[in-house]
Amino acid sequence: TSNIINSIKILRDHNFSIFGFSNEGKHTLQRFNNWSSKNAFVFGSENKGISQLIHNNCDKIIKIDISDEVNSLNLSTSVGIALAFFKKKN
Repeated sequence: TSNIINSIKILRDHNFSIFGFSNEGKHTLQRFNNWSSKNAFVFGSENKGISQLIHNNCDKIIKIDISDEVNSLNLSTSVGIALAFFKKKN
């Protein structure tokens, strides 16, 4: 999408909950259980993550719990983990 904030607004107008994924998340994917019936996931770039503006427009920020030795994951790995975990929970 060319404007993620507009996309978030459209999704929210259609009753989606917006979940951003970031190392700065207060909720861990492994322990989070408060999914809605309609969910949209937002992932940032590999270099910068999600911007503060996008962060502020998400309903919750989720963190993928990883090893203390690893600071972050690449984007495709993060998406794969998030979708596999979400599918398993639902």
